[in-house]
Amino acid sequence: MKKGFPSGYELPVLLGNGAFASVYRARQVSLDRFVVLKIIHDGNEVHRNQAEDEAKALSAMNISCTPRIYDIFRWQSCVCIAMQWIRGITLEWLLKRGVSPDCQSSIAGALIQSLAQLHDRGIFHGDIKPSNIMISPEDGLFLIDFGFAGKALDDVAVLRGTPEYLAPELMVSDAQVDAAAVDIYACGKVLKALGLMEIHQHLQACINEQPDERPDSARAVLELWQESGAQVQSVFWKQIAGTATAEFYSRTLYRASHKEKSLRREDNAYKLLIESLQENPDNEDAIAAIEHFKPSHHHHRFVSAKLSVIVAVCMAAGIAAVYLLAFGTTFKQAGSTFTSADTIGKITISHSRKRRAIKLLPTGAAFKVPEVDNTALKGGLTIYTENSEATALANGVKYEPDRLGLIRLDLDYGAHLVTVLDSTDAIVQRERIRLLPFETKAIAVGNSPGADIP
Repeated sequence: MKKGFPSGYELPVLLGNGAFASVYRARQVSLDRFVVLKIIHDGNEVHRNQAEDEAKALSAMNISCTPRIYDIFRWQSCVCIAMQWIRGITLEWLLKRGVSPDCQSSIAGALIQSLAQLHDRGIFHGDIKPSNIMISPEDGLFLIDFGFAGKALDDVAVLRGTPEYLAPELMVSDAQVDAAAVDIYACGKVLKALGLMEIHQHLQACINEQPDERPDSARAVLELWQESGAQVQSVFWKQIAGTATAEFYSRTLYRASHKEKSLRREDNAYKLLIESLQENPDNEDAIAAIEHFKPSHHHHRFVSAKLSVIVAVCMAAGIAAVYLLAFGTTFKQAGSTFTSADTIGKITISHSRKRRAIKLLPTGAAFKVPEVDNTALKGGLTIYTENSEATALANGVKYEPDRLGLIRLDLDYGAHLVTVLDSTDAIVQRERIRLLPFETKAIAVGNSPGADIP
């Protein structure tokens, strides 16, 4: 693995690492977006050129079930491919957790339909297997990490893949193979791993050892799937992969944060910790890390600014005190006369016809910077309601609306039950709110519009 990271990208999170490539999720600074950055560090120039050619071929696909390619460039003799980041988890991970029969059928239908999209365009994948099938809670199923890119009509001299999912004809040297038949065999193996072959025996033909006996395209497999009584239907992907994805990314982001902190990149470490907690607010490792984050990262800029103001005021006040003690000057203000010697330690000044007092520090007084409690980790909730007499109750504390009619609550991170009451203390609405450290949320009560909440 190379040291450093390509310029223009930050917050690297290692998603996978192999002998010839490393895969990161990173933030592309110029466009302020997360991408997947695949860094191919194969020492063979022929292989690097081949990787570039494959990426160019993939970029021309524009198919909804494949990630988009954004950029290809060289860095430290490596080939770097920036592509669409899909927040999801691989089928391999889901199979380890266990998948319900309903979910198995939904995944299988989406896989066959996605492969049919490719084959209809004359494109094959070349390395279909559970670890190359990504399932996103938001966007559904994607095929990733193509084993090779090309047209199904091309002659294939060398095919790469995973032994468990490789078609038997690939084991024969100098054999001419049909790339579509190779995909169909691997797809059949995945369906078998999902436990569907016994239910849908029509699909047994997909894993026939003779390529001529397999369906001739993924579209034909889709027709077999439908003939067996299964339907490709709307899928609740969040139900299938939501929890697993959140747990995976929370752990992965926490590990990335730990690495950034060890490299003294405090800003990056803190951002990744917050994101880890956004994925899973119950991640105990991330909670412990952020509670003991030093320096108190979330307050250090505020404290520095406040310290500068206090120092400036004290210096000005000190200079004024020295001047008065040294010269005993008499001041006239607002029609009255007083001597500095009579008012040492307190000087009344006039500003826009209003009087205010500045207390001078006694000579030799210790200057203290307020300590920041970095274990409080407080967040906030703003409630918007058209009822100006409404109040809110949370954790035994009653909150009144401010002059703008907003009810603002200061809450610790974690879960809270918030109750909104009307003028007679009758319950209007109850909300369960979960706050991350320093997170602020807003809710609207009743028919109130929530879009303009400050």
